[in-house]
Amino acid sequence: MGSEDGYPNELPIRTVTLSDFEMSKMEVTVRDYRACVEAGACSEPSTMTGDYCTWSSSPESKENHPINCVDWGQARTFAKWVGADLPTEAEWEYAARGGQPFEYAGSDNPNDVAWVDVKTNPVGAKQANGYGLYDMSGNVWEWVGDRFVPDLPGGVDVNGPASGSNRVLRGGSWSIFPQYARVAFRNYFTPDIRDYILGVRLLRTVP
Repeated sequence: MGSEDGYPNELPIRTVTLSDFEMSKMEVTVRDYRACVEAGACSEPSTMTGDYCTWSSSPESKENHPINCVDWGQARTFAKWVGADLPTEAEWEYAARGGQPFEYAGSDNPNDVAWVDVKTNPVGAKQANGYGLYDMSGNVWEWVGDRFVPDLPGGVDVNGPASGSNRVLRGGSWSIFPQYARVAFRNYFTPDIRDYILGVRLLRTVP
């Protein structure tokens, strides 16, 4: 986990041992999240000015785009509703690497695997990584369960600190430079932020 020559909070490379888990193949879509809202279990995402938030009050053309404009609590509520959770940062990076030595999730060329342009795009339209996972680089940043710490240690099933104001984001988005979509890059926001670059991916532990 980490990198040898990236940003300071990626250093150094460390070894992490994880328990078995399953990661969702795609980012959570508008269609997925709408089912939770209609069931009364999830609150509606924000709908910001312009065409950046993918949610609308009624189904339209972006149902297969990743849901965005959700805060950390909304992301976790949805995950729990479907019997899953948000991944830890270590689980996310392991899955994103796909067992391959690439800078991005499935390639050294971001254009092969990541939407890093001017809008969200339908999930699963780029090349998958070695584990068959799509959009782990680009499209939307993905909330993970951990609170942010500058120097995440190695170890077994590592997690972030028990207290702190910021939650980790991974994967980059459509609205960033490609280098921020590398699998080792780490980002964070306060958990109450709802922004058009923020989305969700799910994890389920294996008994």
